[in-house]
Amino acid sequence: ELLNDGFSIHHAGMLRSDRNLVEELFSKGLVRVLCCTSTLAWGVNLPAYAVVIKGTQVYDSQKGAFVDLSILDVLQIFGRAGRPQYETHGVGYILTMHDRLAHYVSAITMQHPIESKFAANMVDNLNAEITLGTVTNVDEGVAWLGYTYMFIRMQKNPLVYGLSGNELADDPMLGQRRSELIISAAKELSRLQMIVYDPDTGYMAAKDLGRISSSYYLRHQSVEVFNQAMRPRMTEADGIAMLCMSKEFDQIRTRTAEEKELKQLLANACCCDVKGGLDSQHGKTSVLLQAAISRARIEDFSLVSDCAYVAQNGARIIRALFEIALSRRWGPAASVALSLS
Repeated sequence: ELLNDGFSIHHAGMLRSDRNLVEELFSKGLVRVLCCTSTLAWGVNLPAYAVVIKGTQVYDSQKGAFVDLSILDVLQIFGRAGRPQYETHGVGYILTMHDRLAHYVSAITMQHPIESKFAANMVDNLNAEITLGTVTNVDEGVAWLGYTYMFIRMQKNPLVYGLSGNELADDPMLGQRRSELIISAAKELSRLQMIVYDPDTGYMAAKDLGRISSSYYLRHQSVEVFNQAMRPRMTEADGIAMLCMSKEFDQIRTRTAEEKELKQLLANACCCDVKGGLDSQHGKTSVLLQAAISRARIEDFSLVSDCAYVAQNGARIIRALFEIALSRRWGPAASVALSLS
């Protein structure tokens, strides 16, 4: 209906073939106006004359609330307008709340430094380095941190990273702080049985669980869940329930419009009990996993997108669970994981 008038849409819930078609039509100039989500600006090189950002509030699934569109996203989206080889100049419009106007104007006109988010993923990254063999003790870990962008920013802007000015003056290379960060991450990995860590010598070596986690990109929070829930003997229902508790599925949220179809899928496509009900993220993940295995037909577009995400990540995680069960010599659990895989 829209295409005849030169309008089209583009978002993550669409089928890949449809998105490719829209991108091709827009790049050829047959589609003159494209309504899309911010992901288009990051992933695809589609130049335009004008870009309009209509509203700067976006939903953050991890916080469960609306948050401001990040400045990086705004700059990236505006970067589509007036590309040098296509246009002589470009136009960018931003429509926002009056109280946020000054924030966006100052952020776009003044270049704010980009801060590092590395600390939030330090544990998983250290595990990967230990598995590779590039870090075998605390000293090597401290040296490794010295190569990161976070270390550069800690020296330039210590207050953001919980450092005082005195600490920086006393220890310009932040050796003590880097050592604390590495030891804290190593203790966490040791607690989860992912590495061997000797506090006296600072020695670190990967264990089977750490190697498997690194190979399959498992988060350490997911490993903690599996350590508690995994048993030598499990049914397929137990396996699916445990898989759904994985940290990777935290962003799955139940929407009111999907309830009716989820109930139909629960009745027709699910062989195993769904723990927690459909209102919980674990429950919805379980239904979608079983629907993917049962190859059920899903009508709702957002559910199709969620189901593809769940199936893609579920296949990777269940394969990791199979290897964990093998390394522990738990035959029945390995058999269940393999059949699910």
